[in-house]
Amino acid sequence: MKVADILGGDGYFSELLSYVVGPKGHVYLINNASFDEWSGTELTTRLANGRLPNVEHRTVDLNHMDLKAGSLDAVILSKVYHDLYWVDTEGIWPKVDTASVLVQISHAVKRGGMLLLVDHSAQSGHGSSDASSLHRIEEDFAIKDFESRGFKLIAKSDLLRRPEDPRDKISYKPPMLGKTDRFVLVFKKVAR
Repeated sequence: MKVADILGGDGYFSELLSYVVGPKGHVYLINNASFDEWSGTELTTRLANGRLPNVEHRTVDLNHMDLKAGSLDAVILSKVYHDLYWVDTEGIWPKVDTASVLVQISHAVKRGGMLLLVDHSAQSGHGSSDASSLHRIEEDFAIKDFESRGFKLIAKSDLLRRPEDPRDKISYKPPMLGKTDRFVLVFKKVAR
């Protein structure tokens, strides 16, 4: 299998995926320059000395990922989908053409391929409006976003649910750090 861990940061999930796909499989750890910088030395250490020979790290402009059509069996977006909608006012995050990025992902995943999406839940009805301020996104919005691009929701998990989360605080700082309500969605590519 060929799998992309998009905005995989320090490569934690890429490493897990490398074991799943095995020595004949390939994992693309795709970051932009900002994610590489935020990953610190953990990314370098994880990939040092060919430790994960089936993981290929790429630093790209998300607007131009250069993924070949139908080249991927699966994609994982773990707590980063909201970042595609993040509008930065401090100059640390490059402008992302979200529609273009999602189309690139859709074209790269072959028919029958899978997409795993995990993200911090926003309040119902908020769509993508909390992406910049709270680093959260609404689950129903996410489902519609991917289904409009040729994916079909085939499974959900409540494993990371935290119903006590009021969904009104930033996801990556205390008091919500590690305590957010997160949705887990699995999509299958059904259309070209």
